[in-house]
Amino acid sequence: MIARRRMASQLLVAPADTAEQVVGHLGAVQAQDYLGALWAIGARMTATTEADVEAAIAQRRFVRTWPMRGTLHFVLAADAKWMTALLAPRMTKRAAGRLRELGLDAKLIAKARGIVEKHLAKPTTRGDIYTLFERAKIPTAGGSCTSSSPRTRRCSSRWSSCAASRR
Repeated sequence: MIARRRMASQLLVAPADTAEQVVGHLGAVQAQDYLGALWAIGARMTATTEADVEAAIAQRRFVRTWPMRGTLHFVLAADAKWMTALLAPRMTKRAAGRLRELGLDAKLIAKARGIVEKHLAKPTTRGDIYTLFERAKIPTAGGSCTSSSPRTRRCSSRWSSCAASRR
């Protein structure tokens, strides 16, 4: 009985009709692994293709962001702002030491944020953002590996480390 209820709450018994319904029902879908996240959403829909889920992303019905734990999630576009406002203070506090280590002060972060906000009207890649930063004389070199395990090694630039400081 409990297992069936859990499956139902995860939309595995009675799937949703749209990708947006799936993300809204779940609140957030972990999206570190992009293709895995597409599959997780698609598995909870009555009939869909990968292209259908990606179309919902392109239409910005939901977005891929860091609302919690520094982990990428898909959340409804309408929910991203309040989730970030609720959860960012904790993330910012946790990131403070790392930001100092990387030489990222409030003034530099504000400048970078302004640049990013001006370019959010269209889909933008991390590489695009780095190019914009470099044009504005904001350094992008640096970063560190956050794990020594070859299986979990994740090397990130200094800006990836300050994702939690955005609001």
